[in-house]
Amino acid sequence: MGDAGVSGDGGEGNLGGSVVVCAGDGTLDVADLLVWWRLAEPDIDHDGSLTGDYVVKFQRFVVLVSPSGDALLKLLETVPLAVVCSLAGSADTPERVFRVLGEGGYSRMWYVWECLAGNPHTPGDVLRRVAASSRVRVRALVAKNPSTPTDVLEGLAEDSSEEVGFALVENPRISSHMLHLLAEHLSDNVAGEAKRTSRARAREGKR
Repeated sequence: MGDAGVSGDGGEGNLGGSVVVCAGDGTLDVADLLVWWRLAEPDIDHDGSLTGDYVVKFQRFVVLVSPSGDALLKLLETVPLAVVCSLAGSADTPERVFRVLGEGGYSRMWYVWECLAGNPHTPGDVLRRVAASSRVRVRALVAKNPSTPTDVLEGLAEDSSEEVGFALVENPRISSHMLHLLAEHLSDNVAGEAKRTSRARAREGKR
């Protein structure tokens, strides 16, 4: 197993229990990675629910072990879906996890992309990929996310979906130019809301 190892002592590698993971150079192969996670993995309650520190331990495990993208994807496939959704919506999740989940290889990605799309801590390049989703709800969450890059918002302004249009109008980072574009939206409801928002901003600017 290379430079990796476990011990019962505390320190930076301590995952909060009796197991410590020390990956060293981050070159664990997939089989070894899964073994170490099984040693560090928190218990699941008798009723099937997760213990409160499961997500935190997974986040720390990824930081400590630093697995490759392929290995991380295989690891994510082994943990409960609720954990993956929590990771996608967390402020403390390592960027590598966001990027692996946003690449589309995760088998249950449709369940987690909504969490990625609505998380203001999701990296801009991941939001750019998620914005291409065929699901309106996902695109609407990206449109409303204040961390979404401007060019992505501009692309979504051309989306014919009413839900996406309303989400854009609600985004505090939407520009006046984009509001003018949305005022010509195919949906009269979106167009009307964009005009009302433009007028409200104009009044605020005069104060």
